[in-house]
Amino acid sequence: MKNDLVDIMSKSVGKDVAVFQKFLLEYDNYNNTLFYFVEGEDFCYYQPRIKQYTKSIDVVNYRCDGKHNVIGVYELIKKKLKVKKSNAMMFFVDRDYNFDNVPTGIYVTDFYSIENFYLNKDTIKEIIENFMEINKHSDNYKCSLNYFKKTYSEYSKFAVRLNAFYYTIREYEKINGKSRADLGLVKFSKFIEEDSLDNFSMLNFSYEQLLKMYKINYDIPLEQFKKNELLFDKNNHKNFRGKFELDYLKWFLNRLRIAIKEGKYDFNKDIVCNYDFCVDVMKVLSIYAYTPLSLKEYIIQNISSIINSEILNGVM
Repeated sequence: MKNDLVDIMSKSVGKDVAVFQKFLLEYDNYNNTLFYFVEGEDFCYYQPRIKQYTKSIDVVNYRCDGKHNVIGVYELIKKKLKVKKSNAMMFFVDRDYNFDNVPTGIYVTDFYSIENFYLNKDTIKEIIENFMEINKHSDNYKCSLNYFKKTYSEYSKFAVRLNAFYYTIREYEKINGKSRADLGLVKFSKFIEEDSLDNFSMLNFSYEQLLKMYKINYDIPLEQFKKNELLFDKNNHKNFRGKFELDYLKWFLNRLRIAIKEGKYDFNKDIVCNYDFCVDVMKVLSIYAYTPLSLKEYIIQNISSIINSEILNGVM
């Protein structure tokens, strides 16, 4: 009986009702406080951006198990709680493939997910120069950007096909009321054909092969997959599933670090950071990730009710 109770409690962590109950137990203890609700580890991205605009108020975050639970908490609070004027609420979810109806009071990412904010040319430059401490006027810096351009292009061609596949599956599930298939079943490394920075290449599986790899049994014709391929473009990464975007970034930065340390390929051998980019990368690199104007506006709008203008920190 005790083990059953522990199992039930463990499974309820992050669910909307459990998060709401925890929030209610704590709510009356706070005034002049900002509460925000996010999907899982996304707090690593949102926390420093919220802190940028707040000084003398408490900020409390609640981590929910996925998008639908953030929406569920929002609806429970709206229905069952009269929010004090001295407090404020914010809710954050990923856009994903835009199949879900999200209430207007919730912030939805401009890109597919938070992970997409970590993968763009400006972010790469910032990480290489300021985290890896590679002099921006050095040959190694120029070489790093060249290898990023080369490997990113190869990854992008692969990502178009994979995202067309993902979209096809999620679209079918939405239309037919199916439970969501596990699209985390196959790891990024399984798609790499040549695992070197100098000659990086990715496997190009067919639609039928992808169905088999992901253990999908839906009866979706090839023509639908081909039609969905037209929705994606190799230069439009904001619409790509974020998990593999981040996985590519981890792969690139780790290979880059090793290449410079060993003086391989076109690099001059040099001392470089020993950080393993597979560990806590969203938290560690959060400062370098892209911050859209829409997010800044959402934060400022929602804290304005509890903070006066002299507490606002920074200019948009």
